[in-house]
Amino acid sequence: MSRTASIPRPLSTGVLSEARVTSATYDPAGPSRQVLWDSKVAGLGIRLTPAARTSGLKGKQAVLSYRHAGKKRLVSLGSLSPDWLNRSTARLDLESLRRKAQQLRIDHAQAGTDPAQAKRTERRAKGLEGAPIAKLWAEYVAETIRLRAQRSSRQIARARENLRVRGKPVLAEFGALTAAQVNRQMIRIWFVGLTKGGHPYAANRSLQALKAFYNWLLSEQLVPESVGNPARLIKLNPERARQRYVRDEEMPALLAAIDARHDPVARIYFRLILETGARKSELIAARWNDYDADNKTLTLRNTKAGHDITLAMSESACALVAELPRVDGSPWIFPSDSPDEPRFNFAREWKEIRDASGLQDLRLHDLRRTHGAILVRAGVSLPLVAARLGHKDITTTQQHYAPLETEAQRALAERVSAALSRGLPPVAK
Repeated sequence: MSRTASIPRPLSTGVLSEARVTSATYDPAGPSRQVLWDSKVAGLGIRLTPAARTSGLKGKQAVLSYRHAGKKRLVSLGSLSPDWLNRSTARLDLESLRRKAQQLRIDHAQAGTDPAQAKRTERRAKGLEGAPIAKLWAEYVAETIRLRAQRSSRQIARARENLRVRGKPVLAEFGALTAAQVNRQMIRIWFVGLTKGGHPYAANRSLQALKAFYNWLLSEQLVPESVGNPARLIKLNPERARQRYVRDEEMPALLAAIDARHDPVARIYFRLILETGARKSELIAARWNDYDADNKTLTLRNTKAGHDITLAMSESACALVAELPRVDGSPWIFPSDSPDEPRFNFAREWKEIRDASGLQDLRLHDLRRTHGAILVRAGVSLPLVAARLGHKDITTTQQHYAPLETEAQRALAERVSAALSRGLPPVAK
């Protein structure tokens, strides 16, 4: 997709490596276009979009810069994930990307083939240039689902439904307009109206979807750079973090219900969330080569935090992993019937556990929160809890656990007072 404006200035030039690419993040104070250029293949770069706020692959695109008919052009070669991610290794395939870029340069030099023109022709064939938002949204949904192709059919269906629900207010208000006709004031008035309608959280989800939509338009050059993202600076409504943990008196019934599962894989899965505090989807995606029995660690890949997280495992957690059966040909710790994907669905088992324990309001993610709550009550500092849970921002940890930290500090203060009342130093040597 072509552009005649100046090519984005480089953040740096050097050999593109997985470590360099995954660690790079978008700088809001920097230029609107930010690219890491490769020193091996001329013009090959990794563009950082505003969605690349944290380390990882999210919001990063491969691009190729070149000259055609005396003008500078920039063409997208696809998102790093999944277009340039090796599914079998879950690693970035930079060599294949380099071969693709080199072949495009050769074709351009020998046959005069313009990669951007080819993409423009494809875009025109789809009727996307100057199309109303409703049509562009449909293309955005299709592309978003394509990027989730490596997930289970159930997760894909959920993602599609989320986009339908969150996009409904967007399309109702802006569907007949072009992306360039929408401005920040229009979006602000729309967002305030949704909020006053009594659905502040739903309004937040729709605004976030609109922001992501415009980021996609910019990355695909379907909207002029001068338009930018008109939703970017609009602040979300404040939300109260859910603070549901398994209480002390509830824990025996929960553990009994988990241990009563006849399916050992399900039983160990729920136990390991409590033991490790891992996110349910990240634990499901763990492979056997991510588990180090000797050092008692489990490495979670492609996490929400944007980087790999290595969890220290307790003896009991390691014992649980040792109980899991290994399936020949499957790399997954929690295997499915197919070697190509892990077992995603534990919904039926979780419902049975809630019914058996009487904890109907308990969500699966609350097991992870319970792990964090146990740490805080034990006097572990919030920064360490944040590191353990993989929170990229300690503010998230504070929202969930600050009240519990106050309780833990109060308990410590009582211990100090008790020691002083006995005439003893407050800190034992």
